[in-house]
Formats: sequence, structure tokens, C-alpha cells
Amino acid sequence: MNASKRQFLGTLVLASAVILMCSACSVAPAETYYVSLKGNDTNKGMTKDAAFRAIAKGVSALKAGDTLIIASGDYGNDQSEIPNSGTKDAPVTIKAEKAGKVIVNTGGKGAGMKIHSKAYITVEGIKFTNCSPGMAVRAYPWNQIGLASHHITVRKCIFQNNPGNGIFLSGGNPGNRGN
Repeated sequence: MNASKRQFLGTLVLASAVILMCSACSVAPAETYYVSLKGNDTNKGMTKDAAFRAIAKGVSALKAGDTLIIASGDYGNDQSEIPNSGTKDAPVTIKAEKAGKVIVNTGGKGAGMKIHSKAYITVEGIKFTNCSPGMAVRAYPWNQIGLASHHITVRKCIFQNNPGNGIFLSGGNPGNRGN
């Protein structure tokens, strides 16, 4: 093999290695965010000491693989809507630091949490009281393929005194209601 071919192959191998390294670097690592009644929504939410104040602000930061940990307290009318889906291998997780000690109470004027056309979401340990409904899980709009909410996991949540529904499920294929 002559010198120019060896040099070309060497350059090709080096370029391939750089491309592989760059593509691995572009995958963002999963983050953990925090919410606390002592927090502030101008914080970055990345530590307990620099927590967000509102649950809605915390969920707005989440992407696939991320976790939001909410400190105990009564968050009142802190309604939130989950903006991003997780994946099978990297779900979005929203959980109370202590199950049953995070309270959302909308005064009957809206859902405590909305999950519209999202997938691989886990909600754990939140108490929804006097919300209408506590949680709304929808495929919205129902008539568009691929927009159904799926793989939604609700663990250790409490739904109490919610007018109408604790969890409201709607949407799906109009020919296959209830799935």
C-alpha cells in the first residue's frame, strides 16, 4: 500500500472516531430536578438548595429520563401539564419526596396534573384533593394517529374529594374506546 492510501485510510479512521465520539456526546444525561415551597422559580432546580418553587415550573424542565422530586407541602392551586414524553428506557418521573405529603388542591377549578398525548410518564406519591379532576390523561386530539397517551404509571397517589373524577381518562381510537 502506498503512502497516500495509508494517509487516506488513517484520516478516514480518525474522522470516523471523531464522528462517533461527537454523536455519543450529543446524548444529554438524565437530570434530577427539585421543587420546594422554599424554592424560587428563577433557580435552576438542580439541587434541593436551589429548588424551583412551583411544580408546574419543575415539570416544564423535564425531558426523557429526567426525575422531578417534590418536597413535602401544600402546593395549593399549582396546576401542571407534562410537556415531554419519556421513552421505554428513559421515562419521565415526577414524585413526592415522601408519598402522600405533597398536596395539590385546585379548589375544584381544574386538573391538578394534565398528561396530554404523552408516553412513559410515572407520577408517584402526590395527593390530589379538590381538583377537577385530580389528573387528566388524554389522547388529544383523539382523531390523530400516534397521539394517544400510553405507558402512564401512577403509584402511591391519593385522590380525595375530587368533584367528578380522581383520574380522568379520555381519547384513544374512536373505534376502540377505553383502550
